[in-house]
Amino acid sequence: ANPAAHTNNAASTLPLGVQVQQYVFGYERGGSLGNTIYIAYQIINAGENLLEDTYVSLWSDPDVGDASDDFVACDTSLSLGYAYNEGSDDVYGEGAPAVGFDFLQGPLVPSPGDSAQFFGRWKHDYRNLPMTSFNKYVNGTDPQNSVETYNYMRGLLPSGAPVIDPVTGEQTYFQVAGDPVTGDGWLDVNSGDRRFMMTSGPFTMAPGDKQSVVVAVLVGQGTDPVSSITSLKTIDEQVQAVFDFGFNIPFPPPQPQVWAQPHANRIDLTWDARAEGDVQESDALGQRFVMEGYNVYQGETSVGPWKKIAAYDVDNGITRVYGDVFDPT
Repeated sequence: ANPAAHTNNAASTLPLGVQVQQYVFGYERGGSLGNTIYIAYQIINAGENLLEDTYVSLWSDPDVGDASDDFVACDTSLSLGYAYNEGSDDVYGEGAPAVGFDFLQGPLVPSPGDSAQFFGRWKHDYRNLPMTSFNKYVNGTDPQNSVETYNYMRGLLPSGAPVIDPVTGEQTYFQVAGDPVTGDGWLDVNSGDRRFMMTSGPFTMAPGDKQSVVVAVLVGQGTDPVSSITSLKTIDEQVQAVFDFGFNIPFPPPQPQVWAQPHANRIDLTWDARAEGDVQESDALGQRFVMEGYNVYQGETSVGPWKKIAAYDVDNGITRVYGDVFDPT
């Protein structure tokens, strides 16, 4: 609320009186949730003005490894904006990952007959807005004032002119919304140091109104940049489903406590049995997981790389355990 702090050329206006509270969390586990960071924003109109035609945007300078060879794109069906690499990367090599941002829960707007998520509860006669625009630009061509930024948020060019899809010739609010995997639609060209802004709106905030917006930051990695996009979208679908279920999903068994005893030329490892007998079920997902044993890994350092050196299985007649494996093709 201090006018002297408004020094960013891209958005230097007088204070709006808006308070933003940010809560960041994640899961220490494998699978899709282990490649995800959640960011929950609570936005409060603490000022005295009615805020009409309000938008909320996610801005990113993604830099996938080497920043000079990046592309960006969006998937309107997933409310997903993402960055990926052109070919081999100086940092990641052939298997450069893709990084994405998803509006898991967009702003709330009135919508008779619908139901929307709001601060962990369902609110009737409202709906959550999806991503409503996506803009990309090269580092150095950023918006230079609040008007240009607001035009971007509205899905326009900085000048206020409409965005024309070069493939269809029609106006669009989503730049580069094609599919890099299939090659269909408007695709990014001439890779470089990309930045993008994805937006949801408009909505109105009276004094004292609150909005709850939840975002996921995701990483997918395949064997090449294109399969990394497929991995990213697969992870995104799973993360959205977990969020929609209110995180009420089966979780891994309790992590055992491990003790190490050094001896001459060997180390004895001992752990407790707190994980044994653990059963995790989800009626909504139709899943049931029963703890089946332990794997022991040895790391070259405290953070890996890791090599499995032993497996111990519960003696209960079950001899094969299957798991889902992502196929990048």
